Amino acid sequence: AQYNLKWHQRQSRATQAGSHRRSNDRAASRRSPLTFEMIYQGVHFKLPTIEAYHFSPDQLKRFLSQGAAVPLTMDLNTSDRCPLRCIYCFTEAGGSDRPDHEAPDRYGVDISKDFARLTPEEIREIIRQYAALGGKILFICSEGEPLMNPKRFLEYARVAREVGVKVVVFTNMVTVTAELARALCAEGVNIVCKLEHLDPLVNEAILNPKRPLTYVPYRGQMVPQQLVNILEAYQDHPERLALSSMMTAMNADGLLDMRRWAYDELGIAHFLKKVYWFGFANEHKTQLV
Repeated sequence: AQYNLKWHQRQSRATQAGSHRRSNDRAASRRSPLTFEMIYQGVHFKLPTIEAYHFSPDQLKRFLSQGAAVPLTMDLNTSDRCPLRCIYCFTEAGGSDRPDHEAPDRYGVDISKDFARLTPEEIREIIRQYAALGGKILFICSEGEPLMNPKRFLEYARVAREVGVKVVVFTNMVTVTAELARALCAEGVNIVCKLEHLDPLVNEAILNPKRPLTYVPYRGQMVPQQLVNILEAYQDHPERLALSSMMTAMNADGLLDMRRWAYDELGIAHFLKKVYWFGFANEHKTQLV
């Protein structure tokens, strides 16, 4: 197999025209997304990605050929609630008032049972041991929103940075203030931002927030203020950002437009995810398919 990683540079239309960008335009990178390219068994893969998943050819060859004992990435699932009630949510983390012992089966796990929760100190020790064994990427996820407790999240991110592990988080952005966005950038966190549609009405219908989000103009679109906070904080590091959308019948008409906006205007990747048919997703199946 042959492996090749490239960073693609694209000149902006404004630069080509000889005009000068204003300083606040730096928040929107004019580079194309960071791209991972791999030729494997004669097939050429070219996939926009984020910095944390931009593995070197040597890392991949070693991992694929030798069967490394430690995975390149590790998922760390925290127990958080969520301020949204997304209609495709398979955990119902934000929309149910039922106690956990009355909640329905989630993705094949009987959550009515009591599971021991890891303590913060245990999580910090897990991160240190993972790094000592050669681990590279920590994906901090949650049944709800991983950034519901920003102080705790930043503590884990700081430990990871100190031991040379890159952190990835998928977030609905609701808790992300400008200050938090800057702190996440300082810790080197890679952020994948949930955005379901460029039409605020459709986005709200899918996310079903407990309180409406505030939308502001940015690069030709109306987007949540929290996304602007992140884009501005990461203006010098767009390679650490991506958008993420769930593929449903409600937003299928706008996915290509969002991808073009992410690539051409923001210079960041756009990830697509599939629905898991548990929780709210099952209840709203007629809307989603």
